[in-house]
Amino acid sequence: MAQDLESAKKEIIRFCEGGPDIFYSQQISDKENSILWAGKDFREFLLLAKKLAANPLYFYERKFAGTGAHEGQLVSIEVGFLHSGIFHYFTVMPEWFGGGEPGAIQLDEEIPKEIAGKSVEELASGMMSFISRKYKQLSELKGDIGSSQKRFWSEMGFIRPNDLEGVDPEVRSKIEAVEHRVERHFTALIRKEEQKLIPKLAAECASWHADRGLKDVLKSNIDTFLLDRDVVLTAAGEEALVAMVGTELRKR
Repeated sequence: MAQDLESAKKEIIRFCEGGPDIFYSQQISDKENSILWAGKDFREFLLLAKKLAANPLYFYERKFAGTGAHEGQLVSIEVGFLHSGIFHYFTVMPEWFGGGEPGAIQLDEEIPKEIAGKSVEELASGMMSFISRKYKQLSELKGDIGSSQKRFWSEMGFIRPNDLEGVDPEVRSKIEAVEHRVERHFTALIRKEEQKLIPKLAAECASWHADRGLKDVLKSNIDTFLLDRDVVLTAAGEEALVAMVGTELRKR
């Protein structure tokens, strides 16, 4: 589904005149609980959004960060809406960037020298610094490491596809090694921060259960408690909290 993205963008904006509102967002496809629209005509998706009275309509555009004939051009547009707790979205891409088929990203540019000429250690250090500048609080990074890594590669002039199958094996190995090292680094920092927070949270959560006459520590109850406190934990952190709350309740 090849598209003139500038024309598609204008059509989407015209469609939203008078509602729904447009919310210019971060990459929609990276959100949890998201479903990709499989239809061929994005206009049908917009009509569905209006039929469901979806508001706002989330809009994300990405430009090619590399050099060459396509420098600065739009490489994808994502539009989505939230309905029943699930993000529904579509992606439009030009023919030169994977034929416009969702997920079929193909690069027609060489890997930038800034990536090919640097070691895993240098790239990992650069990515860590990049992410640290973007996120002042580690809690903001939870669940967003992958998309942050993609933004780093984009600023380096490389649009990282979801599937690295078509990338040169040596470069692919380097990219995967960098991402693995960075993910381990930030995951360790997040877990260390959580370990300091969980004992206090567990005591509060046990009191929260007791006040409501709840004897069983269910995930749904833990999720409600964390939502009330506006706290996000990793899966490992949530498991540790469940265990500690259970121990606290047994003492009472």
